[in-house]
Amino acid sequence: AFDAVALLATLDAVAGGEVARVECEVLDLFPAWAECVSAVAAEAEVAWPHGQRASSIFLTAPVDLCDVEPSESADRTRHAVARADIVCVSYVVHENEATLSVRSGACQDQDGTELRLGGVFPAVFR
Repeated sequence: AFDAVALLATLDAVAGGEVARVECEVLDLFPAWAECVSAVAAEAEVAWPHGQRASSIFLTAPVDLCDVEPSESADRTRHAVARADIVCVSYVVHENEATLSVRSGACQDQDGTELRLGGVFPAVFR
């Protein structure tokens, strides 16, 4: 939700008061974030009343970035990315780095071990 506000603020700085509506689907593991996402969405509508609606920022949960395909999380992620113009992946990637690093592929870590991105991310980049 905070990424949507950052995008709205950037658009506002560039285009002035005629900001277009930003739709943001927040994917998270915990449904408990719904109250926070709703509060941010409501404040975005107050700050940008000419186009933004609270219903345009919403939560889809649970989505576990560490799940591999086939899984409901991978399906939800793939569908959200397919509808998106911009995809923002926040700090949660660093938070889950060990689980998301699969020991094979073309990338190497400091000790020379080959790594590739796992979890739902292969579905994101297809």
